[in-house]
Amino acid sequence: FEFTHDKQTKCFNRNSYIDYIRGRKNLSSIGLVAVDINEIRGIAEMFGPDYADDVILQLVGRIRKTFPDDRGFRMGYDSFIIICENIEQLKFNVYASRLRENLLYGEFTACCGYVWTDCNIDVRRMEDHAANLLYSEKQRWYEQQDCHSVKWNTLKKALNYMYIFTCFFVHVIMR
Repeated sequence: FEFTHDKQTKCFNRNSYIDYIRGRKNLSSIGLVAVDINEIRGIAEMFGPDYADDVILQLVGRIRKTFPDDRGFRMGYDSFIIICENIEQLKFNVYASRLRENLLYGEFTACCGYVWTDCNIDVRRMEDHAANLLYSEKQRWYEQQDCHSVKWNTLKKALNYMYIFTCFFVHVIMR
């Protein structure tokens, strides 16, 4: 289990992904989704690594809720790939769009890119295409960061005010 699965999330790991690519056969179609959390390093710096780990687990929960019967692979600290085998394009697009919607709201946001094909299946090429779509979406997200990060910036300001108030309060008490 440890060789094939990520210990924290219980998703398949990168080794499983490589084995999957080598061993998959006889697929009529495949859909691939690449997902990456926005500002995870900032979240970890501001709230600590344990909170960032909770955010990652929340993301996995959203993925599993949207794609309960499909393969989720943890590819890096905050990046995942979901593979849907033998799925109709319309059904896959509905699931992928639903996941994208679910990633825009909550305690964190994430971006995704997704592709589907039913001919000349090349998972590596699909992964590259989905990653390019993900990074295009992420670039648009960062260009509009002020709009998307209102909650994040508000929370940072609130924490700074709490820290300043706490320091002031402790200083007053210590007098």
